[in-house]
Amino acid sequence: ADDAPRRLQSLRGAYMPRFARASEFLDPRKPEVYVLSDSTGETAMLLMQRLLVQFKDQPQPTVILKSFVTRPAQLAEILMEATANGGNPYIFASLVEPKMITWLDKL
Repeated sequence: ADDAPRRLQSLRGAYMPRFARASEFLDPRKPEVYVLSDSTGETAMLLMQRLLVQFKDQPQPTVILKSFVTRPAQLAEILMEATANGGNPYIFASLVEPKMITWLDKL
């Protein structure tokens, strides 16, 4: 059984997903960017690389690719991993399935 609703409930109030503004990459701390894809992630990574090249003179973030994210439980696990150490990572998602987009919005 998919226990995503229970996992998502445990995240409420503890984590609010953030979508990066380009100017936030100027932060001297090295942020983490989780790139989520429901396929290989090639397109999402290409877009991320094109975005980051605009800031090549700035410290580059750690980019973590999570591909083949097709179930809400996977999404919950990834977000729990991303926030495990009190982090507040940026989420860059390339998801096609409406159900997964809805789940991400709920988080």
